Amino acid sequence: GGQTHGFGTGVFRFKPDASAMEFLQNTTNNTWGLGFSEEFDIHGSTANANPSFYLTFPRSHYEQAGLSQPRTPRADDNPLFFPSSTDIRQVDAHNRYTAAAGHAFYTSRRFPERYWNNIAFICAPTGKLVGQWTRHAKGAGFELQQQPNNIYNSADAWSGPVCAEVGPDGALWICDWYNVVIQHNPTPSKGSSGLDAKRGKGNAYVTPHRDKQHGRIYRVYPKGSPNDPYRADFASSNMFWRMEAQRAAVEKGETIERVSNIHEFYAKAGNGSLDLETIKAALASKDAGLKRAALRNAPLDDTLAKMFISDGKITIREPRVLLDLLLAFSSLGDSEAIGSSLVELISTDSAVIMNDPVLHDAFQVAARRHAGSFVKNALGRIRPKETKGPRDVLHNGNIETILGDQPDGWKPRFHGGSQNAVFSAVKEGRNGSMCLKVTSDQSSDSGWAATIKVKRNTRYRLGGWIRTENVKGSGSMFNVHGVGHRTKVARGTTGWTEYSVDFDSGSASEIVIHALYGGYGGQTGTAWYDDIYLQEASESGLGGTVISIASYFGKNASGNARAALISHLSDRAEKGDQFARVLQKNVESQEGEQTPETAKDPEAITVVLKSVREQMIFDRKVFDVPSGKRIRLLFENTDSMPHNIVIGKPGSLEKMGTAADQMLADHPAAVKLGYVPDIPEVIAATGLVFPGETEILEFNSPEQPGQYDFVCTFPGHWRIMKGVMRVK
Repeated sequence: GGQTHGFGTGVFRFKPDASAMEFLQNTTNNTWGLGFSEEFDIHGSTANANPSFYLTFPRSHYEQAGLSQPRTPRADDNPLFFPSSTDIRQVDAHNRYTAAAGHAFYTSRRFPERYWNNIAFICAPTGKLVGQWTRHAKGAGFELQQQPNNIYNSADAWSGPVCAEVGPDGALWICDWYNVVIQHNPTPSKGSSGLDAKRGKGNAYVTPHRDKQHGRIYRVYPKGSPNDPYRADFASSNMFWRMEAQRAAVEKGETIERVSNIHEFYAKAGNGSLDLETIKAALASKDAGLKRAALRNAPLDDTLAKMFISDGKITIREPRVLLDLLLAFSSLGDSEAIGSSLVELISTDSAVIMNDPVLHDAFQVAARRHAGSFVKNALGRIRPKETKGPRDVLHNGNIETILGDQPDGWKPRFHGGSQNAVFSAVKEGRNGSMCLKVTSDQSSDSGWAATIKVKRNTRYRLGGWIRTENVKGSGSMFNVHGVGHRTKVARGTTGWTEYSVDFDSGSASEIVIHALYGGYGGQTGTAWYDDIYLQEASESGLGGTVISIASYFGKNASGNARAALISHLSDRAEKGDQFARVLQKNVESQEGEQTPETAKDPEAITVVLKSVREQMIFDRKVFDVPSGKRIRLLFENTDSMPHNIVIGKPGSLEKMGTAADQMLADHPAAVKLGYVPDIPEVIAATGLVFPGETEILEFNSPEQPGQYDFVCTFPGHWRIMKGVMRVK
């Protein structure tokens, strides 16, 4: 679709004509298997002891709600495998699915009933086997239990099954790569094996046991059972033929009069004939898969509220269907009925929602979409827990416990740049006490790390004190590793200053926190860290959930909607509702991030733009927006240097660039202005966005269609780092 995407180790989808592509979710490792259940639940396998995972829901939902998406959850109950021979070769994760490949469910009816849409076949080529895994629902997710007997085991040293799929005949077809060398490339040496091996094409070591000419295919089925009929048919017992019927109906534009299963529904959706009557019938179906398909295609009106909310309560209880309903709610405008029903759901089924990471995330997505109604309806129905105040769960945050010459619980960690940074625990803290210290004269992205057990779905505050001296670069900060929660940064030379960030632990039971030195880019200079804390918020539980959603509303709602909620909360507070007072202050505390022009409108059209590391270009040269609409441009600077985005009138590139170059005459003032020239050609602009930071720019797109230049005006960048915003 003309867009550039960048991602790794994950699940993505794209349209056959390549007009669109969407990244869905990161996996835990190299992803070698992908499979679908008969309801189109997505599963897969990865390398290094994670033979089964499942997709929660697409990343776009998390991004819409301002949430960090976790990686695909583990579904397997045990990564060990059980070969029939000890003659196996593995490089890592020994005696486990170190190279799990394939993840096919049995989706026909030729095998015994216990297999039907229930058992998955996962290959372990380094163990010369194909395992059988039985799937069970676990809340809104799944668990797969390994069966004691593999469906394929070999003692042949050359065997290495890499794919097992259900064929059009209902049999299981197994592809055996049949190769002794089927693993990473650890080149044998005289020291390791007595063999002085040489490397050849592809940097692979040369061996006669690397065979590219032979392979084997096995076909497994119950003795005496007939082949499935070879016919594309929506009523076939074999999913292969139902999919063929679905594909043919879409490609040929066939008319489908009656929808009785999920394939006929998606065929109508694919050929553009899906109508409201069909959707409503599917929403009322007792077939969970068909109902979920309809929820994903539901109209953007009050249909869902009328069908699934009764007496203020959501009527769906099956977790996987409830998941899709919550996501469908998140596509609708703020609704009093939906907001109230979400409060009722979390009040009456809190144990179900709070203890199911997937369902909790979906609930957060829906509640944040209907945040205004949710918060108003929560008053009087949800109360915060009474506690004695925040509890610090971080061990040795004051750096007073030293084991040998290292602070207990803290370890140096390098992420990029120079590894010559000096780490130490020194008596140079805030009050002459011990503290952490990092210094480097070469750019280093590193820091002190600590691993901490946390409660799921609980709000925490990470913070501490930082002092810096001659720090240049990304700056020093505290962060939660891997999920984007981080404090503001300290640069230059500063005295002891407190920094903190609030976050929700989500599905995590353990996190890594950093006292970062040059995080997200690198820095030089010296930084000290002292009195670090990780406090469990006193408002954890349901009250904390309401506060979290109120905070989101305060940061993202339009000015009018925000003012209306503050007024409502103020009225309740004046009548003695203390929780309303807490919520009012919480929403008002976000005011510094809002102005009438830049208040984050939930209805704004979002465009994501990123810098490309070390290339001085944007990841998209062109993006399209409709005329006269509110645009939210989210710029992620993933490069190692500062950038900005300046949007100008058609044909203004040269003038904006020249004006930016002239700003170099007064460099300090130019930095404060973010190198944005003060000329009438500029329509909208960010300030300087430093490495690893993200800035949201909101503006109204021009009424006049045309090709509007966008550019980075940081010194020397504008001739290369540029693009076009097409207004249509």
